[in-house]
Amino acid sequence: MDKFDLQKVVIRPAVPADDSIVGEILVSAFLTAYQLKKPDFTVPLDRQAELRNVEAKRINGLVLIGEMNGKIIGTVTLYKHDSSDVHVWVPNYSELRYLALRPELHGTGLGRSFIEAAVSTCKEWESYGICLRVRRGLDGLAKYYERFGFLRDERGDQVIGSMFYLEGYMMKFDVPSRVG
Repeated sequence: MDKFDLQKVVIRPAVPADDSIVGEILVSAFLTAYQLKKPDFTVPLDRQAELRNVEAKRINGLVLIGEMNGKIIGTVTLYKHDSSDVHVWVPNYSELRYLALRPELHGTGLGRSFIEAAVSTCKEWESYGICLRVRRGLDGLAKYYERFGFLRDERGDQVIGSMFYLEGYMMKFDVPSRVG
């Protein structure tokens, strides 16, 4: 697949008018990714409804979208380290969730723009790092995050119902010591 010019991707906070498109990108990306990487995985209808509920993500999180040529191509949601919705296992770490690109753009390198924006934003928030979770069995996705410097951290593992197991990953920032 062709590589795209990352300079042409504009990352900005989502607004209510973006919610519908972002929700559909999330559902289609998750369905496609699961079917390609693990055909026996499914995305239940209640999970699809949760993915489409972008408004709820914007309440306590920062939903970022990427646009290229005026078209929304992807999204990522960040939860600041002091948010009531953050689910991290390391103090003062922010959380990355819901990274998704339009399925036809998988493998193009465009995801880098979202990771870089996430890291930059979390550093601006003075977070010590970023935590995320990857569904067990999605080894390609785990390796993707590892290429950006995320490290496996079993302390962040989580079981969700009887459906699936999430594996924890974290990226630690170099935080200058603060003298009070």
